[in-house]
Amino acid sequence: MLSKTKKLTVVIIFLWFSSTKFLTADFVDSMESLFLWTASAEEMNKPQGSKIKIFLDKGIKDNAIKIVFELGNKGRWAQIEKSFYKDISEYNSIKFFLRGGGEPANLQFKIEDMDGTVYGKTFSDITSLSNWKEIKLLYSDLEYFWGGSDKNLDTANIKKVYFAVTGLRSQKGYVLIDDLTFFKSPPKVKLPKVPQEKFYTVKKNPSIAKKAAQWIKKQQKDTGLVASFENEEPAYAWTYDQALALLVFAHEDKTAAKKLLAVFAKLQNPDGSWYDGYISTSCEPATDNLWIGSVAWMSFAIAKYSRITNDVEYLPVAKKACEWLKSKMHEDGSIHDSTEGNLDCWWAFFYNGYHTEAERVKNFILSNLWNETEKRFNTGRNNPEVYLDPQTWGAEFLKAIGEEEKARWALSFAEENLKCTTFDDRIVGFDTSGPFTVWNEGTLQYVCAGGRNAQFYLDNINRQQREDGALQHSHERFHQGGIWHTTMYGVAPTAWLYFAHTESPLRK
Repeated sequence: MLSKTKKLTVVIIFLWFSSTKFLTADFVDSMESLFLWTASAEEMNKPQGSKIKIFLDKGIKDNAIKIVFELGNKGRWAQIEKSFYKDISEYNSIKFFLRGGGEPANLQFKIEDMDGTVYGKTFSDITSLSNWKEIKLLYSDLEYFWGGSDKNLDTANIKKVYFAVTGLRSQKGYVLIDDLTFFKSPPKVKLPKVPQEKFYTVKKNPSIAKKAAQWIKKQQKDTGLVASFENEEPAYAWTYDQALALLVFAHEDKTAAKKLLAVFAKLQNPDGSWYDGYISTSCEPATDNLWIGSVAWMSFAIAKYSRITNDVEYLPVAKKACEWLKSKMHEDGSIHDSTEGNLDCWWAFFYNGYHTEAERVKNFILSNLWNETEKRFNTGRNNPEVYLDPQTWGAEFLKAIGEEEKARWALSFAEENLKCTTFDDRIVGFDTSGPFTVWNEGTLQYVCAGGRNAQFYLDNINRQQREDGALQHSHERFHQGGIWHTTMYGVAPTAWLYFAHTESPLRK
């Protein structure tokens, strides 16, 4: 039986065996025929069991296999399967095309070798795409799921393929799969040949900025906290979002700013820290997590508010937070292994006059987090993963310390590796990693940093602004691993839209 899941899930399991090398052609199955494909379902042909039919339908070029399923209350999966005899050890990557209809479902890709070891990868909420989407992944992206005698996947001995739809309730829909391919891919990271020539500016629209600020003000509760997302229950107020709201209020609404500052002064822990978030209607902590990035952003925002307004009443609150950050500093100047976290701390120290600490963090960032070979920031110490924030916020940091060439390289790397379109091809921007679909906030951070083609990307975001000024986190809902995109309207994307049409907050 396939594993249970709380969401509707499409599962793809590969189980091959081969006694010969598969050296020349990458192509494994073009889905041109139903030959050797068989279908089955849990509690099939029984009351409340699942039903399945398979057909050939129009694919990318010729045919694709269409799975039409109806999951019953007692039948939680329906699948097709086919035996293969291939050695895929000469390759390192897998790709296939997908489209479907019905309620969004997860897509899970699995491979099982001859001794029963199963590896896989889960893609969330992507099966209802109306247009074909190419799915690519490296073997190294696969994770151990279960089975086997040694937990090592033997790619020379893989034996069978399954495509299955699973769920825990009655559900109807269809999925088309086409052109399953194993291939040798080039390195995952694409290195730009030259850095962008300059930092690019955009056309500011005061009306867009004003509407964004007004919507953020509407999110402020009687407590003074600002609800991070519209119509969320409970209405969380994440500390990073409060810092962004404060930076907007500093320019647009000093009364709202003072109300937010007053509550955050009261919420500050005795050691100078804040929790990562609160319930906006009650001020109760939403978590016991103390994240240096959130604390640093609030400390920085208070200090910058003071500069903008000449109101120094809450500067002691910002400096108390810096004392907490200082207490976390290691001998090498780091506050954390995270690039983003250390960048945040640098801004807090710099704006609050902690110049010794800022210099120590700066030296750590340049020595340990900047990847000179690839001309970009790693995600953390000894972590070469590719994420957007280290490049965009990192570029702002590099500009502030006079390393403008490095900043231009980092932004070029971001565009080369993280530019993408939404699944429906309507919007072009950047993803936090992957890339998979457009993350509005991150795209606007790239615009604020002066990335190449900034106006083009800003135009893609501008047209998403709702009439009342709000902006969605993303045009599409997508969850995978550490990537979380929601279609909810939020303070963070709306604030960064405001900054794109006024000035980036990360300016020295």
